[in-house]
Amino acid sequence: MYISDKVMFKARIASMICANKDIMSLLEVEEGETIYYKRVLPYLYVPILPQEAHSYIAFEVDTPSIRYNEAFKDWRTTFKLICHRDSLETKYGGNRLDMIEGVLTRMFTWSIKLGFEMKLRSANSYVLSEAYYYTDLLFDTLRYNNLDCGLKHGLLDFGDLKDIVNGV
Repeated sequence: MYISDKVMFKARIASMICANKDIMSLLEVEEGETIYYKRVLPYLYVPILPQEAHSYIAFEVDTPSIRYNEAFKDWRTTFKLICHRDSLETKYGGNRLDMIEGVLTRMFTWSIKLGFEMKLRSANSYVLSEAYYYTDLLFDTLRYNNLDCGLKHGLLDFGDLKDIVNGV
């Protein structure tokens, strides 16, 4: 089966998020709980949100342009951080949305784990419903234009996909 570079890119992002202890604490994940496709979503679809206080991280990857003789392409990663109003307050003294935003920003800004340096383009907060608030984070990076080139230069690792499939 052919696995596209977009699938690999999303697997790497999900692996980084699910391995981050600060994010797991802020999402209030219990030991052994699998959250991929439940609370960490590799698409921007917002599930029917329950009235219970939960937080979610949804993300999508897009390619707005291909450039440099088609050797490279721009990648845009959009994160949607969603939080129930009853869980905004944390034991750490900060707003849960702001704290998750801070961890993701620290993880991805200027990171080379997903291509060349990632740049935060915008961070904006909104009201989703009476019960939920969300923040959009938009990152841009430059990557090789094909999977083989990315593997050759060590920018992609199939281990991430195996970890996600196995529930990490």
